[in-house]
Amino acid sequence: MPTVRLVVASTLLALAACGPDNGRHVPGEFTPDAYDSDQDDDGVVNESDNCPGKANPDQSDVDGDHIGDACDDDSDNDGVIDMSDNCKLIPNTDQSDLDGDQQGDVCDDDDDNDSVPDATDNCSTVPNTDQADADNNMVGNVCQGVLNPLLSGKIPGGHLYTVGLATAGRYTDVVVASAPLQVMGLPADAQIIHAWLHWAVIGTTTPTVNLNGVPVTGKILGITPDTCWSIGINTMYRADVTSMITGNGTYTITGLPSTLSGPDSQGISLSVIYRDKNEPDTNFIEIKDGAYYQQGVPITTVLDKVPHPAGYKTAKVTHFVADAQPANDTLTIDGIPYGGNDAFPGNVGAMWDVRVDDIMPNFPPGDTDTMVTSTVTASGDCVAPLFVSVEVTNIGTVVILKSNETQHAAPTIAPPATPVTPVVRRPGRNGVYLP
Repeated sequence: MPTVRLVVASTLLALAACGPDNGRHVPGEFTPDAYDSDQDDDGVVNESDNCPGKANPDQSDVDGDHIGDACDDDSDNDGVIDMSDNCKLIPNTDQSDLDGDQQGDVCDDDDDNDSVPDATDNCSTVPNTDQADADNNMVGNVCQGVLNPLLSGKIPGGHLYTVGLATAGRYTDVVVASAPLQVMGLPADAQIIHAWLHWAVIGTTTPTVNLNGVPVTGKILGITPDTCWSIGINTMYRADVTSMITGNGTYTITGLPSTLSGPDSQGISLSVIYRDKNEPDTNFIEIKDGAYYQQGVPITTVLDKVPHPAGYKTAKVTHFVADAQPANDTLTIDGIPYGGNDAFPGNVGAMWDVRVDDIMPNFPPGDTDTMVTSTVTASGDCVAPLFVSVEVTNIGTVVILKSNETQHAAPTIAPPATPVTPVVRRPGRNGVYLP
């Protein structure tokens, strides 16, 4: 019966065409390659791949969070997602970019764009290609007699905390052997982003102090003339102590000179920039520091590119001032007087001031960034500012990962627990399949 043989032969050919050898997969039918052990074809099996949904043969994971950089929204784990981060692979929650080149300062080896690398630049945040240094104190001329940029950044949940104490002995006739700086009120889970010590001495040099018994060496910020004591020049220092500040507690400073006459110290302050991880607002902080004194002449510091959009919540300005005592001196911020005729009386002890002013009542919102201008005039006093900052909260422009958000890694594909054996039915007569 040739017709029957023809039908059977045609059916067998059809079955052969649909078999596993042709590389095709019938939906719902299990074949040996239905589970792909290397989903992204990068040579790393899914179970070991830190980004199984996207090829990353190098398995790079800069922040060590077990999520490959190719799948990680925040590759450096600094709280700022990569799409907004100006330094994606080095943590810089502050996003400071002093020269405005869209490259975060921690990623930028020339923060003032003067073609002199920061490592050898004697004024690393103010352009000075000539590197002129008339007094050979390793501080460029353009950084002398002025406060210079230290940081300018928009920080998720960021705030500035400051504390200070006077350490001079000459005014009170009491030698100050130690300065216990008490940090209080930081959130328990605060992330310490930056911490610096600032101090000043008169008639001597003291580059190294002790913080809780550990030596800390500062960078010289500059010098000023004698502040009406006939002792000698003032020298200002800054030391980065971020790794030593862990949160609330007492941080005791020793090693500063404190005498009843002759060379002496002025005081010391601790400034801490921290992030409150539970705060949704993005806040702006700008700091300038240095060494600045002119008797009877207005001492002006301009904090620039300060955002103050509609809906901002707070605005404050902070000053550290050396040689502060009860005498006639004034402070204006944007032309508005603060502190009357003795703005810097030595509010943390004779010869040192840590002054914080709420400027919000005189700081109306605006659509564009603005300047905040501080002017200190030492008329009857001989004060020397060395630190000025501004903080404006809720300026809301940095996209961050909220604390309850998770990173987005491709899910791991697991093989079927028990492979299903395919059922193949055999053809019977006239092309009818048999069970």
